[in-house]
Amino acid sequence: MVIIEEEADIYFDNSEEACCLVDLKSIGGLSSEVNKSISKEICNFIENVLSINSNRVYINFVNIDSSNWGWNNGTFG
Repeated sequence: MVIIEEEADIYFDNSEEACCLVDLKSIGGLSSEVNKSISKEICNFIENVLSINSNRVYINFVNIDSSNWGWNNGTFG
């Protein structure tokens, strides 16, 4: 799922320069090494497609237990 808010007022480091906040949630599978790889891919994509410098991209990684993610009248766990 992807949600993009184009006109949100976001200030990082006391600057109004274009920036991006990514909230990435996963049912397992995240780790320090995986997160580094995903971060690189996301930052490259955002820099190339949206022209937002990678030093202005912030990513929040959240590992969610499968029983805490609901879908289709139940959960994944």
